Amino acid sequence: MATITKTISKNATLGADSDTIQGAFDLCLDDGNDYDLQILDLATYTEQAALAARPAGGTVTLRSTAFYRDNRPTVTISGVDGALITARASIIVKGIHFSYEENTYGSDYRYCIYVPSAVAKVNVSHCVISMGGRYFWTPGTEYGHVGIWTVWNCTEVKVWNNIIRRCGFIGVRVDPSGSDTVEIYNNTFVKCQECIWIETFTDQRVSVWNNIFTMDPDWSVDCTKFYVIWAEDNQPLTRLKRLDYNCYDWRNTGLALETWAYDQKNHSYRKSRLADVQGLGLEANGIEVAAEYCTYCSDYHLKPASPCVNASDTATDPSDDADGVARGDAIGAYVGLCGATPQAGVQFDAKQNDTYWYRMTCQNSKRRTGLDTERNRVVLDTVRIL
Repeated sequence: MATITKTISKNATLGADSDTIQGAFDLCLDDGNDYDLQILDLATYTEQAALAARPAGGTVTLRSTAFYRDNRPTVTISGVDGALITARASIIVKGIHFSYEENTYGSDYRYCIYVPSAVAKVNVSHCVISMGGRYFWTPGTEYGHVGIWTVWNCTEVKVWNNIIRRCGFIGVRVDPSGSDTVEIYNNTFVKCQECIWIETFTDQRVSVWNNIFTMDPDWSVDCTKFYVIWAEDNQPLTRLKRLDYNCYDWRNTGLALETWAYDQKNHSYRKSRLADVQGLGLEANGIEVAAEYCTYCSDYHLKPASPCVNASDTATDPSDDADGVARGDAIGAYVGLCGATPQAGVQFDAKQNDTYWYRMTCQNSKRRTGLDTERNRVVLDTVRIL
């Protein structure tokens, strides 16, 4: 088995193999080989692409070679039901911004990434999954915006180092039946009514750790309940293989957000606070935060005083964070600190009149009801040590 590389770019001067993601998917032959599909630019790809089934095997990787920090190509569309990416074969996705940003109801589910059943490997990392936001689902139906959905018999599922935001219905939906491993770790969930939905809750298959789960008060007009984990058919949380080292940021909304799981069968809420779940032998190292805006800044980088700093399971931390930079000890997708504080762990010896080059981000953000104002960023290229 070999790995065959194909390139994607809208810039004709780069001589890419395809100017669309669908075109690159079509170049992946069912020959048992792995395919590495590299997006070379930071362009916007307005399409819905589907990777066909490949019974002969092999994994398809869709990744950005230009990805670093906030630089990601964007896949987007509006006004159309379905998925931005549908994968009927093993797939790895890395370093892409998926944007289904539309405040409209659909007549069916809308996904950023959808994986039907019987796919061997699903691995999504270093992505921004961003959806329509303020509407949770179409009235009278169960339809809505879902960030990532993998269906049963996917042997290995890993979702890690992602920002999953404004998924009005579900952030990550998984069915672990037929799976060997489902791992959801080092993600930051923001404004998802149900952060994780677990169907057909099979014993000891699903592990959830090092994530930040938060509900923002800007959504107070839309949400009356917030679910960290929605477990179908009255399945207990103890059926999880692992639930630990997560941070639960309630953001002082005054709503009934302290809900861990919804019992669909009996239509009741249970295990409302961290202490309740710890009583089940889970979340021994979990953190519950009630101070508004104490966890991270408007772009989801951690604040210097965040309780998520120096609080993760370092034995299982990835080597880098969602920015693609070396990861320190922190819960969530990002480790690089916002504000005027250099990233933790960076030390050097300074000599008088020497010039040291580094990058620092300063914050100047405003919050208004119903809006997230992205911060204005100032990059200081040089600092002279006096």
